[in-house]
This record gives sequence, C-alpha cells and structure tokens, in this order.
Amino acid sequence: ERKAFVYFTIKSYTISDIAQKRLKALQRFSDLGGGFSIASSDLEIRGAGNIIGGDQSGHLDQIGLELYSELLEEAINDLKGQKKSMVGFAEVNSVFPAFIPTSFIKNNKIRLKTYKKLSNLKTIESIDNNQEIISDEFGRIPNELNNLLNILRLRLIFTNLGIQNVTIMKKQIKLIFNREYISKNNEVINQIIGLITERPNSYKLTQDYHFSYSPKNEVNEGNFYQISKDIADNIKPC
Repeated sequence: ERKAFVYFTIKSYTISDIAQKRLKALQRFSDLGGGFSIASSDLEIRGAGNIIGGDQSGHLDQIGLELYSELLEEAINDLKGQKKSMVGFAEVNSVFPAFIPTSFIKNNKIRLKTYKKLSNLKTIESIDNNQEIISDEFGRIPNELNNLLNILRLRLIFTNLGIQNVTIMKKQIKLIFNREYISKNNEVINQIIGLITERPNSYKLTQDYHFSYSPKNEVNEGNFYQISKDIADNIKPC
C-alpha cells in the first residue's frame, strides 16, 4: 500500500528526437491512469503503420490519434459501402447540473480524459460499462455525473430519431427535428400526429418541426431520463 517510484537515467543528452519525445511522455503522464496516455503517445510517435501488415512507419503525429482514428473509421465504412449519417449527435440541454465534480475526480488530467472518453461513446452499452468502471475506481456516482451519463444516453437515443436539439426543463421538454430527416420519414410524422391527436394538451408540433411535451408532473433529476426516453419510444416508428 506504499507509493512506488521509478527513475530513468541516460548516459548523455545526445539521444534521438523520438527518444526525447518518449521520455517527455513518461514525465507528463506519471499520474494514476496514465498508462493509456503513454500508449497513445507512443502510437502517435511511431505511427500506426500498415493495419494489415507488420510495418510500423507513419506520420500519425501530424494529425493526432483521435483524428487518425476517425479518418480510418470513415475510410473503412466507405470501403464497406456504408453511408455516413446525415445528422450529427443531437444536442441535449438540461436545467439540471451535469458534470464531473472536482471532489469526485480530483486529478484534472484524469477528469478531462474521462470527459473525452465519455463524449466519444457511441452505444448505450458502452456508457453503462464505463459507468461501472468509474464507480469501481472512484466510488459512488454523484448526482451531477449521473445526470451527465443520462444526457449522453439520451443524445444517442434522440440522434437515431433525426432530432437535432433537445431542451429539458422542469415543466416542458422540447425537441427540434432535422428537416431533411423528418421529410423523408413519414412513419415518424404519423407517430407524432397520433400522439397529438390522442393527447392534444400534452403534445404540440409547430410548422418548423418544433415538438414539445408538457407532463402533468414536474420534471426533475430523478425522472427526466425516463420521461425523455418515453417520448423517444412514443415517436419511434413501430
């Protein structure tokens, strides 16, 4: 249970540029959780090379690991004939606090890395798995972080329905649809019309595709995720 230290020594300062970069990476990412950062830094230094061969040459450092990964994924999807989604992630705004408290993850680097990792998750399952990992490492998830995780879940749910913006308030939840998506999906329009017909006092739709829901009970931190998910389920084509 005692803290351990390791010292690296070099015979002279006449070392290669790559070696200097690797030593600087070890110095920069010396805190808890720095192993992944060191591995990522090493990959950027040496390059990703040939993904179907043994070569390790490349110029990954010129664009960074994250952008390289995105470009690689896009190229693979193009080869598979998979079209890129015409809409980006839905923007979800809430009146409830949604962040990682500094009292929960005190180290700034780890907290920022956690933000970045969570923002890149693309499935509900991956969000659930990362919530368990964070809980195992740091303890009970605080309300603010739980709100953030639920917002990330809703972002994925509403993105798949062609929604650009979601605003969650205490007395109303507003959705803004992507015009191109909604114009090509009559099933979604029919679902919305059905909801408005059944519950005209709760559901509203304007001509510019602004959809709103006013629940009987006030929206709060404990129910905003389920209420929002229910809305998504109701407008989802059968």
